[in-house]
Amino acid sequence: GEVLDEAGKYRMAEAKFKEALSLVEGSKWAAEERNQPPEYVWHSADALVASIHERLGSVLARLGAYDAALEHSDRAMRILRELAAREVTDEDGWNAYRLACGEESLGVVLYRMGRLAEGLDALEGSIVAKRKYLGGRCAELGVGLMHVGNVLVSMNRHAEAVMTYDEARTSILADEEEGHELELLRLEEAVAYLAYVRGDLAEAAGTWKRVLQGKIDEVGEEHIECAGTLLNLASALSTVYDNITALQYLNTAYEILNLNLGPDNVRVAAVLNNMGAIHLNLGNYPQAVQAVTSAIEAQERVAGPADLTASQMKASLALIIQESRDPKAIEKRRKAQEEGRRALREELQGQEGTSLPPPPPPPPQQRW
Repeated sequence: GEVLDEAGKYRMAEAKFKEALSLVEGSKWAAEERNQPPEYVWHSADALVASIHERLGSVLARLGAYDAALEHSDRAMRILRELAAREVTDEDGWNAYRLACGEESLGVVLYRMGRLAEGLDALEGSIVAKRKYLGGRCAELGVGLMHVGNVLVSMNRHAEAVMTYDEARTSILADEEEGHELELLRLEEAVAYLAYVRGDLAEAAGTWKRVLQGKIDEVGEEHIECAGTLLNLASALSTVYDNITALQYLNTAYEILNLNLGPDNVRVAAVLNNMGAIHLNLGNYPQAVQAVTSAIEAQERVAGPADLTASQMKASLALIIQESRDPKAIEKRRKAQEEGRRALREELQGQEGTSLPPPPPPPPQQRW
């Protein structure tokens, strides 16, 4: 399960973690070992169950199954608190550290659910405890700080996010062990997103292209890690009216997500919906209708017909169909796109040394 999780095979990892959970929870080991002395608790079946719940929560959050993810993360924390209470002494600080790990996992799930204040509290609490146990700077601490920075960006606390990201980078680079390239790439991507939300599209797009190439070198072009970067690039390029290149990125992200997650996933549905928006900007109304319709079907298969996101997609689809039947609305959109591109060219020409990176060559020479 852990290997599949690291490989981005979240559906397969979910199945393995659930299988592991059923094996341990119903085992003779789990029934008998509770009579062991207190110092044994962190090597117990209950400790393993807590770890599996943590991993399941993380995987399910990436799959978009947030309610189930929160249920597993909460369960992990309840077990960890019970274990910490059973071991009365905590001379080396392990109890507090293990609780901090669980709290970090819970904080990430809450952040992904949009419960930012709760997520930030959990993540900051985990950082305080981890500092005491880990001592100096290290990659593990840096990753936790990056999560805190991501929440701060979502809360529009940009100045604090910058300082947190700087500390995260320092911590990761200070780690003497090798193999932290992917963590640094994720951090660089997060910093680029902050640049994007602050309006520096050129810096964001250029950084994301470097990150994408770095991820391809590290994990391969079909790894799910690459999909998120492709989506970021598509957002940046559509913002500056380069819809054709944005659509190339979205198509490749869709292929990666569909390969790794399958068609019945909220992330796949979101990409299809974004593809519909790009087709709309390009005036491709039949393709826009088809993409959004597919997005609605995927969303409903996962979350049901009463889902709020599915309802919002249906409203968008109705507007697309209505606009496709109105020649004046079609012409208005075309002119708005042209005027936007012209205004952007004039703005960039007035900023010396400012330009977006050139679009990549078309597939198949460079798939991503």
